[in-house]
Amino acid sequence: MKDDQQIRYWFGSGADEEQENKNIYTREFVLYTKGLNDKQIKEILSAAKVKTSWVVKDTKAKDQSEFAAGKNIKFEAK
Repeated sequence: MKDDQQIRYWFGSGADEEQENKNIYTREFVLYTKGLNDKQIKEILSAAKVKTSWVVKDTKAKDQSEFAAGKNIKFEAK
């Protein structure tokens, strides 16, 4: 990822959990944002699209969704 002449590094991991009637998939990532404020981070991520797709187990119906990562971001202080 590159912005304002800097290369921004990011990495992540995920987990899959199977429950009785559903599967839960969690993905988290860390984006190095030194020198950027929350608004700038959201602007960078708003250009990225997150695509999800799934199959309903009983009916085998397929569905998908796409959304901008910047709209769904949560900031946490550590």
